[in-house]
Amino acid sequence: MISNALKSRDTVLSSTATSASFFSSISQVHACATLSAVNTFVLTAAFFASYRRRIRSPLDRLLLVQTDYNDVFQFYPEFNQFPRRFNQTQTLQRCVKRSGIEGLVASYPARGVVGVFLCTGQESSSEEKVITEKIRELAKDMIVRVNEEVGESVAIGISRYCSSLSRFPQAYAECKEGLFHCFRLGKNHMVFHKDICEPRTPFSRDVLKTFGAEIVSGITNGERAAVKDHVDEMMKYMLSVAMSPINIRLILVSFVDTLRERFYNSRIPADILEKAYLNTSKQVINGMFADDIKETMEQFCDMLIKELGAESQSSEELLFHKIDEAIEKYYPNSEFNLDVMANLFHYSSYHFGRLFKNTRGESFRQYLARYRIERAKEFLARGDKPNEVAFQTGFNSISYFCTVFKNLTGVSPKQYQENFIK
Repeated sequence: MISNALKSRDTVLSSTATSASFFSSISQVHACATLSAVNTFVLTAAFFASYRRRIRSPLDRLLLVQTDYNDVFQFYPEFNQFPRRFNQTQTLQRCVKRSGIEGLVASYPARGVVGVFLCTGQESSSEEKVITEKIRELAKDMIVRVNEEVGESVAIGISRYCSSLSRFPQAYAECKEGLFHCFRLGKNHMVFHKDICEPRTPFSRDVLKTFGAEIVSGITNGERAAVKDHVDEMMKYMLSVAMSPINIRLILVSFVDTLRERFYNSRIPADILEKAYLNTSKQVINGMFADDIKETMEQFCDMLIKELGAESQSSEELLFHKIDEAIEKYYPNSEFNLDVMANLFHYSSYHFGRLFKNTRGESFRQYLARYRIERAKEFLARGDKPNEVAFQTGFNSISYFCTVFKNLTGVSPKQYQENFIK
């Protein structure tokens, strides 16, 4: 199993060892039958400890370096990725050399990380503060150099002191946890495991469902600012409950699929929707930092709003055409009002009233009163008596009809009729 693992492209060492010397050194290491990510790092550490005899002190610290260049869909990395990985590794190796700390660098392309194995020479806890500052300066230099020389953003997780080779599985886990916190903090951060403080927000699936419903509603109503806020709140919530980056990505990919299904039968062309879904899912899965993933989600939602714009407009026109028909049909009924109209269209009175005013520029009550008076003017013009017109147009009181009529026209119903006949 060891030989099979070493033949794979999972580990690319920065050492210039020949294949023979490498296999000779690595054969001294006892490994379990299945080589997990942790075992791979232990094997590498053991190799460095045995092959690089120039290192006088034992390996005692691990750093995992991750950049924002990643594509998990390429199970077998393309050839042109290896020069990029090689440049990363060489840049980090030069940083280690400049720091004065002995150490070596190994790239793990299939895992998307680079391992930096250090020999700080720490012998007691009293040296911890000094060693920490040295590692901090090294990490800062790595971030700057990779930004400048490779053109990529960086996240670095730093383990606690490793007293022996057997502690490297734990060191690997500590570094991965550090990378998770970098995922939350953003690009170009380093996190020492000893500085990690876990958030305490309890997780609730119902909270995520609420965010999802609000986003769908915002997209449907074309509320870009509200959708952006809800996506931001959803991301903050998932990060606050210490959800792993993998789980966050899976939840968001599932949500993107939900949005695709929700709007599949809309007027958005199927090919555009499918392409956007695939691109968004890929970017979410490949995202190394929470801010990048949030931006990707916002762009997908914005695309849906934009593509739904024409449909939303035609749907709104259709809605108000039906509203006009309902007013024409029910205005003679004195009990016809905002509550009745909202119930006809399955809205709450508040939401229907707001929708109507935003579209027509006046409240439903004002519009209905004006509509009734306009119809009353038609009836008066043809000679109908004012007291009959009042009840024909939905007023349950002649005096109230006269008051509203005069407020809107400046004259009483009788004066209007007399003036019109003249």
